[in-house]
Amino acid sequence: MNLFSAAAHALLLHGGSLLGAAFIADYRAKARKGRRVTEKRLLHILRVSRNTEYGKKYGFAEIKSVEDFQNKVPLSSYSDYEPYILRTANNGEQGLITGHKINFFATTSGTVGKVKLVPQIAASYLPYFKAICVFLTCLVRAVRSRGISAVTARGLLTTEVDIRPADSSADGSGRFSTGVISAYAAGGMKHFMPLFAPLPRELFGREPVGDRKYVLARFALQEPDLKWIGGIFMSSLSDIVNYIEANAQLLIRDIETGAIDPSVELSASARASLAKKLRADPGRAAELREIFRNPSDTPLLMRLWKNMSYACAIGSGDFEPFTNKLRGCCSRDVRFHYGMYAASEAAMGLALDSEISSYLLLMDSVFFEFLPLEEECDLPPERPLLMHELEPGKHYEILITTDAGLYRYRMKDVVKVTGFVGETPTITFAYRVDSLTNTCCCHITGEYLAAAVEAVEKAGQLHIPDYSLYADNDYVPPRLVLYLEPDRRLTEEETERLRTVFEDALQSIASIYRRTREHKGMSPAVLRPMPEGSYARWREARIAAGASSNQLKPLRVIDSPEKLDFFLAAASKEQKQ
Repeated sequence: MNLFSAAAHALLLHGGSLLGAAFIADYRAKARKGRRVTEKRLLHILRVSRNTEYGKKYGFAEIKSVEDFQNKVPLSSYSDYEPYILRTANNGEQGLITGHKINFFATTSGTVGKVKLVPQIAASYLPYFKAICVFLTCLVRAVRSRGISAVTARGLLTTEVDIRPADSSADGSGRFSTGVISAYAAGGMKHFMPLFAPLPRELFGREPVGDRKYVLARFALQEPDLKWIGGIFMSSLSDIVNYIEANAQLLIRDIETGAIDPSVELSASARASLAKKLRADPGRAAELREIFRNPSDTPLLMRLWKNMSYACAIGSGDFEPFTNKLRGCCSRDVRFHYGMYAASEAAMGLALDSEISSYLLLMDSVFFEFLPLEEECDLPPERPLLMHELEPGKHYEILITTDAGLYRYRMKDVVKVTGFVGETPTITFAYRVDSLTNTCCCHITGEYLAAAVEAVEKAGQLHIPDYSLYADNDYVPPRLVLYLEPDRRLTEEETERLRTVFEDALQSIASIYRRTREHKGMSPAVLRPMPEGSYARWREARIAAGASSNQLKPLRVIDSPEKLDFFLAAASKEQKQ
């Protein structure tokens, strides 16, 4: 990094860090009076959109209170907005669902059902800007806590940053851009991002590069002074570490010679462009070869980058196994930050400091309502609850109302309340309403599954970052099948013993499963160990099919023939070995 780049980096890093500290203080101050802040936010949203088609239909102009809002406006889902969205996407019509100008459509992951177009306005990006500044604040604090200079702080960023020109509008007219909102936001920083991460500009292009993991690993390994690793999900961070371990010798040879191995899958244009930027670095190659040649008690990331201080990505819930694995590659003084709770529809929560797995609801950006789960309340509520009415320890389905034109929208996310900051709850994501495993009317939530898998890990002294549950309703009586990828191969005897552990744990955790089993309504659960790398290959196949790595969540439920065929083939391969 030359002197000019170093100065620009320091200015952006510390300017952003100061802004982040101010945003943290502002969020905490607003949280203390969260009820008033969020009600004011709702009335502002309705006032701006009162003359839209949707606003006139439900009388936004006559709504003067939260009670009026809940009485006049129904709960909604994507199908309620799709006709309006298509009119905007196809014909350029504005003012249908929001009084603001729609300038971009975020695409959903398509994990459940078809990919949706979610409207975005200029204000949609403000929470992400604030979050980036908060991350910079936490990064600087983490670096300084290790007694390391924080004048500059470059790191490894795994976030996908390219926007592909796929279906700019529903009729192909190109009227609107579409893409993953996190990639769109990161792409907007393309002129500054290389100051913070060794990302070549080819990763910001509209044309697919090819093997992104190779490019990320290659440029990161050549820099010995990286201080952080970050991305959207901890699974993507874990994947890049796995890639480095599995391809260490290839990467080292290329760093030594300054070449790109012919076996690396890159587009012709990307290969030619990158070749001009790469340099031979035999000194760094020798360091890396020594690191991988000699085993050490020092964690891997600390050997590769001795000043590693900070990791940032969504890491709780389904991502916790990946977080634990990454922690094993770092020293204890590396601080982990759990990022933000967001979706294509809205940014909803933010972790205000490192090592806090709960998210403070962004009460000044979104108006929230909550549906209690029936099994956790004696009587169904007369109306959805507001933030200040929630109870710590309980689960709720979350509803959002946004500036971009979603009103009382059912996210189908279930969150768990962990506490309060003033009048504002802190929450963790629990599971998706429509991603429950359901067989014989027996619902198995992500939390139940995670607890049962943890029991298997303890009993087998294993680490299982990747696992999925399949409801085998073709078997008589039906049964649950757990596909899992342990960190070592299991014998048939171990598999059967751990199957019993899983079965017993699930029965003790999920009473409805225990009762169903007791009444012979289900057969015993089955374990199917998977060969190493199975889930990584699944994610790579999804990316090759056009999915964004920014939206690849852990596959916890096998709910389609495509997924089942993939894992049946992988499990069969493991049995033959």
